[in-house]
Parts: sequence; structure tokens; C-alpha cells
Amino acid sequence: EVRYVLHESGGEKTVRQVVTGGPFTSFAIAKAMEEALQKKWFELRPGRNAAPEPVAEPIGEESLFLSYKRSTLKVLQAEGKQKQIGELIGYCRDNFDYFILFDFKQYSVVRSLRFQRDEEGRRLGVELPSPDCGLESDGTFRFVRESQVPFFGEAFDSPLLKALGEPAPVGDCAIIPLGGKGDKAYLLYVAADGAAQVPGPLHYLEMISWLIHSPHEGKQVQAAPVREAENTAPASAPGKTTAAEAMIAAVNELPPMPQVVSQVMELLSDPNSQRSDMIKALSRDPALVARLIRVSNSALYGRGEETTSLGQAVVRLGANTVRSLVMAASMRSLFPLDDTNTGVWGQALWQHAVECGLASRQVALATNYADPEEAFVAGVLHDMGKVVILLHKPDEFRQIIKHQAAARTGFAVAEMAVLGFDHTDVGGLLLEKWKMPGNLRACVKHHHDPDGAQDDAHLARIVAAGNFLSHAFGSQPDNALADNSSDFEQWCSELGLTPEGTAELLAGIDSCLEHGGLLD
Repeated sequence: EVRYVLHESGGEKTVRQVVTGGPFTSFAIAKAMEEALQKKWFELRPGRNAAPEPVAEPIGEESLFLSYKRSTLKVLQAEGKQKQIGELIGYCRDNFDYFILFDFKQYSVVRSLRFQRDEEGRRLGVELPSPDCGLESDGTFRFVRESQVPFFGEAFDSPLLKALGEPAPVGDCAIIPLGGKGDKAYLLYVAADGAAQVPGPLHYLEMISWLIHSPHEGKQVQAAPVREAENTAPASAPGKTTAAEAMIAAVNELPPMPQVVSQVMELLSDPNSQRSDMIKALSRDPALVARLIRVSNSALYGRGEETTSLGQAVVRLGANTVRSLVMAASMRSLFPLDDTNTGVWGQALWQHAVECGLASRQVALATNYADPEEAFVAGVLHDMGKVVILLHKPDEFRQIIKHQAAARTGFAVAEMAVLGFDHTDVGGLLLEKWKMPGNLRACVKHHHDPDGAQDDAHLARIVAAGNFLSHAFGSQPDNALADNSSDFEQWCSELGLTPEGTAELLAGIDSCLEHGGLLD
């Protein structure tokens, strides 16, 4: 492609002729042209008597594709992210009748500008009034703001748009992060009438947005402020970073506990709170509502008539179960689940997290533990340290997997060899940052050595046993861990399980783990 570009770049040929006239895809040629420009192998110059090409309104699929190619080339040639964003907005101006630019300070809307065509086809920008709510009311907008990952999908009932007085969206839509600085952030909302066509304006917009936000970036988030206590790391030699400092740096780049979780936890701990208050808090996250209703109808919790509303689901599940499910389901957004290598590992970690939660719940039921749902959420959270390592040290994560396979050792041992610390240390720091209860922190920190949990050793043994069962019988086997059957037998004995009770637990574990898609 580069040879072709250099061959065709002489004479009187225009950029358009080079991009559209070759034996390769126009995108490949545009990328080759970008490479050649960066290496200064040729330069772009105005043609003789050149005048700006008129930008015609796209009519039909062919014109839309030309608009996409033109915008793609402009984004590739733009110097800096701000100019790239400007070209992306230009594409929206040409191909969408309706989109909104949002300016946020933290979670509050500072300004919102709606672009819409009038009856004569002219593009008008109208500043919308300030809404009486912010991102805390809209789970989808909040997710894009925090994760900086674009959203493309079916239009949803948005509390934020409703507060702006905008009509209920139909069809498909997109929310694209446009960067920001400090506590400032910018989002672009685009809506299309009807389902998005492939190829179509939204389809091409998604591909253009990839040039600015690579899908390989996964769950990149802004760094959280460093607390004073975290600045008091042990002194180290000049130029050398201690393992503790590396862990703290990784944890600081993860987002805080989702706000809806904090609100639900506060309401459940307040004896004066009403059920309606919790339902109102939960309703701010449509995806979470859908999961709770689905779980309430699952074989694990369902009984009698089908649950069709959040209120019915809350009544059926009960406060303890709702608390645990909200906490566990909210973790899902932190796992990378795309089609990249990182996403594949993230999917495996998420599947194991849910299976460990289910197995821990089963162990808790078998041992008559007072709160089986607490064991469930502890199991889901137990490997959160691995997620931190995957998101922020993907190359090292790959080395850990290779070391584990070559040495036929456990994951934690491989982590120590590659990193000098393991996921239990990182996970403990993360839950401390999230101000999680001490017993959950103890389980995350000590699920490989339950005795180290001291006062919380009983729950830690339940999670350790659940972790063993999920690796031995689940979809993500760990032979090094599953071989420790003597540890499992000891944990069961310490939990008060007889050999007959242990056999009964093992007999029912397969059917229990069949619910691994519980929170998807």
C-alpha cells in the first residue's frame, strides 16, 4: 500500500484519486498515506487553481460511503485529537439530522448544544436549558463518561435527555466520549431514526470513532485522586519502584465504586429507609434493573408467577439478596468483554468470578452460613486484583499466563515470579479504596490462605472452597489449584461438613454452575 501511494503521489493526481483508484481498500490506502506523510516521504500541496471541494449532502448509499471515506481521511490527516474530534463532528453534521454535544464538569451538565435541521434543511445549533439532574441519574451516559468507551446500540429511555425536555429516542443511538481535561468531559450523543443500517451512518460513525478511541483500549478510565495516605509509600532506592507502589498506582486508575451501589448500600443499612427509596435508586441503572428482574425469575430464586417489575423483584429477592446482586452485577462493567485478547481474558475472569460466587453460595448453604448471599458476592469479588493487572499491565498478564503454563504452577505463584506481588494484594487495596466491609476485604486478600483472615476466616474458607469447586468443575479450570483436594477437604471439615455432606455438595455443584450466565 505504501509503495502504491508513493508511486501514485507524483504528477497531478489528487488525494481522492489516489485513495479511490488503487487495488486496495480505501481505508488501507489512507493508512499508508498517513504513514508516508508522517515519515515525510511526500507532502500534500494545493492543486493548480484549486478550490475547496463542495461538500454535497449525502444522498443514498454511494454518497454516504464517499462521505465516510472523506471523513476517515480527514481524521487520519488531522494533527492532534482535538482536530480529529472536529472532523468526527463534521461527519455528524453531514449525515445526521439530530445530535447533541454535552459539556460536563464532573457529573453535572455545564452546557448542552443540540444540532438539528430546520424545514429548509439548514443546520441549527440550539443551546438546551440546564437539566435538574446529572450523570448520576443516567447509567449509560455515566458509564461512557467514566470508562471513555463509546456506546453504540439501541436507543434507551434516558433520564438525562428527558430532563433536557428532549423527545424519547427511537431506533439506534451512539454516545461517544470526546475527551476532556481534569474534571471536564465532553460527550457526543447521536440518534438515528429506526434500526441502524449496515452499512449506514451509525455504522460508519462507529468505524470513524475507532480512529479516535481504539476498541483495543478497553476500559480505560481517568485516574482517581491520590489520597494522602497513599502517598506515604515505603522509601525505595532512587529510580526503583517497590511492589507496593506499583500496586497502588494500578488501583488508583480504577474508578470508584459505582454510585448506585453506594446509594443502595446506604439505604439498606438505614433502618428508616423505605423500599420505594431503594427502588428509585436502582431504577437509575436500566441494565442493573434488567439483571435483577432476570435473576428473580431464574431457577435459583424464581418461584410462582413470573416477575415483571423492579418492585416485584425486590420483594421476591429480599434486602440481603438485592444488596449482594447489586454489588456483584455492578462489577461486570469493570471487566473488559470485547473481542480483543484483553477482552477474551476478561470474559474468562468474569465467567470464573460468577461461578466462584455461585459455588461459594452453595458451600454457604451446605454449611448453614447465616448469609449465603454474602458468600456469593465475596466469591464474585475474590479475583478483582486480576482485573486490575489485566487492565493496567496486559503485557505482564500475558507473561504470567505463559509462566503458569510452562512451570505448571498456580496463577498467584506465576504473578509473584513476574510482578513481585499477586492479585490478592491488589484486590485487597481495591476493596479498601471502595470502602468495602472488612469481611469482604479479608476474603479477597486471603482466599488462598483462609487462616490469615483471622476473625473472618470462616467466610474466607467458604470462598476458598468455592474457588476450588469453580476451578475443578467450572468453565475455567486451574489444574494447579484443583489438585489441592486435601486443602478443600480440610476447609470443609473446618466448616463443619461431614464426609457425607461434602459428597452431597460435590454431587450438586454441576447443576449449580450451570447458572454461570446469571448476571450477563
